[in-house]
Amino acid sequence: MITFKLRGRAPRAAAASLALLLFLLPWQPAYAALEGRGTEEEPYIIRTVDDLKVLGGTFTVKSGCYRLANDIDASGEELPILGSDGTPHGYRFRGVLDGAGHKITYRCTPDEFTHGGHTTWKDKGALFDTNYGTIKNLIVEGSVDFAFDPADKDNHGNRGAGGIVYENRGLIENCISRVNISAKFFPVGGIAAKSWGGRIINCAYTGTISVDNGGARKALSEMFPNDPIPADVVGGIVGSAMYRSVQDEYGTLLKKIEAVNESCVFTGRIALSEEIHNAANGTGVGPIWGYNDGGVGGGSRVWDTARITAGGREYKPSDAEFPGRGGLDAGAFVDTKLLSISLNSALMGDVRASADVSYFTSEEGREPGGTRWSVRVEEGASPEFRIYPSTGYAVKYAALDGTNLGAVDSYRFAPITEDGHTLSVYFSPEGGAGFTPLPVVSPIKLDGSGEALKVGGVAAIEFAKLPSEVQGFAEKDASGTAVTDPLAARLALGPAEESVDLESPILPMPLTHCKADKGATALTAYQCSLSGYAGEKASDLKIFAMLSSERAVELTRACTPGAIGDGEFAITDADGEELPPDALIQEDEIYFVSVAFRDNGQYDLDPEEGHLLLAAFAAKGIEKESPDTPGGEGSASKSGSGCDAGAGSLALLAFAMPALFGKKKNKR
Repeated sequence: MITFKLRGRAPRAAAASLALLLFLLPWQPAYAALEGRGTEEEPYIIRTVDDLKVLGGTFTVKSGCYRLANDIDASGEELPILGSDGTPHGYRFRGVLDGAGHKITYRCTPDEFTHGGHTTWKDKGALFDTNYGTIKNLIVEGSVDFAFDPADKDNHGNRGAGGIVYENRGLIENCISRVNISAKFFPVGGIAAKSWGGRIINCAYTGTISVDNGGARKALSEMFPNDPIPADVVGGIVGSAMYRSVQDEYGTLLKKIEAVNESCVFTGRIALSEEIHNAANGTGVGPIWGYNDGGVGGGSRVWDTARITAGGREYKPSDAEFPGRGGLDAGAFVDTKLLSISLNSALMGDVRASADVSYFTSEEGREPGGTRWSVRVEEGASPEFRIYPSTGYAVKYAALDGTNLGAVDSYRFAPITEDGHTLSVYFSPEGGAGFTPLPVVSPIKLDGSGEALKVGGVAAIEFAKLPSEVQGFAEKDASGTAVTDPLAARLALGPAEESVDLESPILPMPLTHCKADKGATALTAYQCSLSGYAGEKASDLKIFAMLSSERAVELTRACTPGAIGDGEFAITDADGEELPPDALIQEDEIYFVSVAFRDNGQYDLDPEEGHLLLAAFAAKGIEKESPDTPGGEGSASKSGSGCDAGAGSLALLAFAMPALFGKKKNKR
């Protein structure tokens, strides 16, 4: 701290010295704490909501380059409107914001967010106020609830709601708005409420715009009783598109800068409380822009799924009887097709379409943690999908309509002309499948004495010499081990799907191939982490044996590990102790899954006597509720338990042998 003592006539001189000192001290603007230099080569990096606030409120700069480093959720934050300092003629955003394909989520609720005199949500419903710069490669989600106060008559011309900006006078490019907007005032647009001489290129709107157009017209008529009833001004991309005038110092018009909407996509919904009102200068409702006075552009598309509802009646924008702008300025109306994405586990990775609006995609029915969903694309498009494994996992393989594509990190479709294609991706822990080779002793204590039964060797599996029907549902994993193909396993479940959680991963087991005495029963055991089922009950884990490419049958859980027979399995911990049915599977623990099968029995895929071949996999079952009255008609034990009360001991194994040899993993 610097302390000044002012005596006699010194105060003025000292004060001047203090002012000079403070002027010379280094000044640190709010954005100085951001990583980067604000240049095109080294932009400021925005990682948090606090970083984002630099672009709004009192902490603003007029230029500079910014880039998002990750998704930002500001939906629960008191975020000032960006691109403004809150004054009528003050700061407006003139920099470059590159979303880098990341997402900003926000919530605009006028009653909740007020910011002491600054232009706020109460005035304009949007993420940004006015853009003179560039906003690109950004995805915006959230909601806007905008209701203008009719008593604020003097400011009615500076109000409106937009998914990304209130007013665009610069460039918005390669952006997607999924913001749902509810408004009781005009103009309203999925990307921008207004675009005055601005450019919106290659952008898409996929949300829903709900407007009380009857209430809005009434409010405007009360404010201006002598004026004609105004038109509704609502656009899927832009509410009001107008040219911007450039004048000299004497007010002479030098040129007009047209508003440009080019190559945009509207896939969403517009819902109006009353029928569309057409004013003298034409209606202002359309799938691309609403009111248009100086707007130009082409190449935009309106999907066949887009709808506009007015006064309870639903229209396709291409309908001839649609009373709005319809095909006027809307671009082309295009048909769409559906394809499916399937993952073996959402915890292990994800699949996302590349952020390119030129072949825009829209996900349908995707839930958090879901492993199956549909994607809608334009007919004839060739979308690319990228595969993102989670930390600690790798892409085992991808498949298109059942055809193995290998361990790819992306896939681009050929032009899509029909529904029904499925892109499946299987992830596995880095270094191999979910199940790993067993040590040289079986973990199951068969004789009850506490001594593990020692086992012999296993015949090496030569994939090319496997029966052709087995090759059809087997594959080699990253280590070269022959395993059950997880996609084939999922397809072979058939009727068993009713008892399997299809949202959970399917884990393939290595194939077991061994020699034994004629008619003997062999025991194959697998060391595994079961991390894909962490937090689930041990009783919910099901083991299936593949009988053909079209059929898989569920094996039975043995009552006790020491009495395991043909078609039964047991789960034990690393010490060979049985895992109780209600025990929760731990992510970092090592387990052993042991399966018994008999020579030339129904699970043996090798027809030669004395040679045994098993292909199995694990899946999570759906827990079924027990009847209210135990033992009554229709009652049954848990599926696959095999442990009804009073059941006698099962026959001991005649022969026991592991599937594969390897080193036991250490616990982490």
